Amino acid sequence: MQATTQTVIYQVTKDDLENLLQDAINRALNTAPPAEKNTPDPDKLFTDAELQRRAKVSRFKLWQDRKAGKLPFIRIGNMIRYRESDIQEYLHYHINKPT
Repeated sequence: MQATTQTVIYQVTKDDLENLLQDAINRALNTAPPAEKNTPDPDKLFTDAELQRRAKVSRFKLWQDRKAGKLPFIRIGNMIRYRESDIQEYLHYHINKPT
């Protein structure tokens, strides 16, 4: 039995070809496209310990700010969690707060 060879020709635009190449490169590097890579998920939840490290504040300071209403939080059973979007606002306030 002889193998047959077929030639298939596709017509693509320059933009289609660039997108195809970019997708192939991203898959090969196993990375997200640049627009998605640096975009934080506003609903990602963080623990007290993670926020302490990130904000460089004590657990007591977080408790004070939660109690004062300066730091929004979510209670899940007996666990406290913080949304990424709330953390961004909290950090912005503490970095730029008036003296």
